[in-house]
Amino acid sequence: MDSNQVEQLKANRVGLAADWIRAIQMAPSSNPLNSPETMVHHVVPAWERIMATLECHESGCPATPDLIAEGWPPRCRSAQNPFRQFYLRGEQCLFDHSFVKNELSAAEQAELRVAFRAVAAEEICAFEGVTSYWRPSSMS
Repeated sequence: MDSNQVEQLKANRVGLAADWIRAIQMAPSSNPLNSPETMVHHVVPAWERIMATLECHESGCPATPDLIAEGWPPRCRSAQNPFRQFYLRGEQCLFDHSFVKNELSAAEQAELRVAFRAVAAEEICAFEGVTSYWRPSSMS
């Protein structure tokens, strides 16, 4: 993806983040770790990491498909991992956005998807260690 397209994605970040936040707020949550009031605060930092990943790839950093090679979304031992649904909703919002659908080529969309999923897989897997020890009864 060329630098112009990355800059255009950055210019559209407010609308993209707003769509993602709206999707999080509208989704039902029976999981206390997946509280919409908490998860909305992860959107902007996640978006910044995705943009940094795209910029890194543009300057020659290798892609990180190894994080998503085992399938998407990453399997979790615990159903309590809030980042799994967070990134599934985010991916749907991102690729439904008019700028992404209308202005990016298929190759650019594929590159964006790899960057998005690499960041998502890293965060989902990092949180997995915490959620594997979490038990709802321990919060009583």
